[in-house]
Amino acid sequence: PSSARERHMKKMSSVVVDALDPPAALITGDPALDPNHILLSMSNLKSMHHCYLEQLGIRGMRSSLTVSVLQNGRLWGMVCCFGRDPMVLGAHPRLAVEMLCQ
Repeated sequence: PSSARERHMKKMSSVVVDALDPPAALITGDPALDPNHILLSMSNLKSMHHCYLEQLGIRGMRSSLTVSVLQNGRLWGMVCCFGRDPMVLGAHPRLAVEMLCQ
């Protein structure tokens, strides 16, 4: 869908450390702020869509890294890496892959 393409052009990478981890609750310091109305689409700390996590599980995978490949400012493709075990990927390797894919 076009909305997904736009998101992948703005946010170059997404990481799933462990697809079996339950989502964490979002707690705000301001009681007037409703956590359900906070936009986390560009955050590195957001949960992935449950359908994506389900697909990882069906394939026996627990972790993933996806990076957008841009050509002439347009989304050309994706580099997708998957792991059978949970994996914490630091910011430096992720940024290095992002730079290669630009």
